[in-house]
Amino acid sequence: MLITGNRNSILAYDPKTTAIDTLTTEILHPWCATHDQSGRLWIASSSGVFSITKDHQVSKTTYGNQKLIVSTIDADAKGTVFFASADSVFIIRQGQVEPEPLNTQIPQLAGHEVRSLHVSPHGYLVVAVVDGLFVCRINNDYQVSETRFFNHHNGFTMTEPLKATIAETNDGTIWLAGVEQMMSFKPADLLAYHEEDTYIYPPLRWWQHWWVWLSGLLLLAVFVWAITRWYEERRNRQRMIRLQREKLQKEQQIEAIRKKASEAKSTKLAQDIIKMTEKNTEERLTLRTASGTIVVLVKDIAYFKGDGNYSQIVTFYDKDTVLLGLGTLEKMLDPETFIRADRSTLVNIHHISNLLPKQRRCIFRSPSGQEVETTLLAPAFKRLQELL
Repeated sequence: MLITGNRNSILAYDPKTTAIDTLTTEILHPWCATHDQSGRLWIASSSGVFSITKDHQVSKTTYGNQKLIVSTIDADAKGTVFFASADSVFIIRQGQVEPEPLNTQIPQLAGHEVRSLHVSPHGYLVVAVVDGLFVCRINNDYQVSETRFFNHHNGFTMTEPLKATIAETNDGTIWLAGVEQMMSFKPADLLAYHEEDTYIYPPLRWWQHWWVWLSGLLLLAVFVWAITRWYEERRNRQRMIRLQREKLQKEQQIEAIRKKASEAKSTKLAQDIIKMTEKNTEERLTLRTASGTIVVLVKDIAYFKGDGNYSQIVTFYDKDTVLLGLGTLEKMLDPETFIRADRSTLVNIHHISNLLPKQRRCIFRSPSGQEVETTLLAPAFKRLQELL
């Protein structure tokens, strides 16, 4: 019996009686058909897979919630049905589609649109794709092995296989129809051809590439370096703040002694104490910079300018960038000498010689006559004028 289909119907032709019987008109755009051992006819169409029983009952086979456009279908001697959609091959056993497609065993199919397939009774699976031909062995448990791929690089000269049923003769020769020609071959002969370029290895996962591991190691090294540097800077900053606080406490204690001595300065002991506790005008400040460590006299500092996590120190003879933020410097320095004029400027109030609010200029002058200047936000001038 010959099974044929048109736009929306499946026809059966009996050559003995020359009668044509319409099996169904419910299937839209059928591509090809196959039959299993139970007498059911399986139809591949643009709207999925359908089965027709002997009494012309039509049922559709579903695969989850997916809508599959089936391109080819075939069945083996045990009644198991194979069909393809796009680049995936599925198996139907006992009327149910297997949850896992055959691509889990043949990952090489990814990206190759399947045009037709054939399950040989001699234990071979042949899958014709748009740009070549896959041939592999398949056992009774439907486990696939020895997958080979053939294209124009290794002898498969067909331009493009058609969406049609692949035929097999009794001697195991398989016939495949293409756009411009028809070709025949035996799967055993193709698998016996052991050139290296006929074997397609499964594609590597993204994490199996060497550059992924190298990039990961580099990122890990950068992360460790950044954490180590952050920890060192934080520890040094805390140590410096602690030392400056201790220094400030000692200076406050000395100042308290001086005040008490000043109240009794008529005595010789009080005069000696005042002389011994006079504030050292040569006080020095040690700061880290990108190029090393600098030591500056506090009396030579005009102002600090904030720059993110760093600050620019401006003296009457030079300027540099120190590895401390403005907030950290403010905690370290004497609050009676260094005042936060605005959010980005810390000024030495004892060196301010002129304030020009209209021009937003603040001019500093050293005891020896050197001058430097900076610009401030408008509210800063009112605060500085009140302090001065």
